[in-house]
Amino acid sequence: GIAKQAVAVMKQGAVLISLDPAASYAGVIPMEEKLKYAVVHPNHPFLYLVSDDVNKMKDFFGGIAEQDIVCALVKGNESDKKELEGFMREMFAPVVNTFWITVEQMAILEPGLVELIDAPLIYVMRQAMERVIEMGIPREVAFSFLMGHLRPQIAIYFGMTNFDVSDGAKVAQNLALEVLMKPDWMDKILNIDAIKKCTEGIVEAIRS
Repeated sequence: GIAKQAVAVMKQGAVLISLDPAASYAGVIPMEEKLKYAVVHPNHPFLYLVSDDVNKMKDFFGGIAEQDIVCALVKGNESDKKELEGFMREMFAPVVNTFWITVEQMAILEPGLVELIDAPLIYVMRQAMERVIEMGIPREVAFSFLMGHLRPQIAIYFGMTNFDVSDGAKVAQNLALEVLMKPDWMDKILNIDAIKKCTEGIVEAIRS
């Protein structure tokens, strides 16, 4: 598609930069000896971003609020990273941290972590909120209650605070996990084979 057209007109030593690791990891980007290849993806503004700038607080994707970026050098020299990083930081400015990892590691993060795990669990949360609304809870109450609890719960489970959930919450959590999550769920979905299958599926879906 577009990558094939771009490669055909690119000059010797130019760098093809892709936004998402899926195409590179699935091996569908046309590789030319004369070119260099890299991948960059934004992390998006931090969930706990604190700013007096209202526009930054409303920026969910980056471009106004600060964010980190993750980069991978697919084909090229280590010495290329410095110049590439400067360009990539301009692309997604303002940028705080730049992380260099491999393409496979990028695929483990996305689609792996954030699309195979993070997104569906959040989607299920939304479905659950709609269910309690159907059970009679006013929408504004359900939304406020869920959003308000997410902040401390995420902080607790990710070790950002010394607090812990209550004993009652732990009992409820364990009861729910028996229904919500199969014991081997992580082994089935968060592994290299599943991630490869997902990237191939993404590429096929885009092609069709």
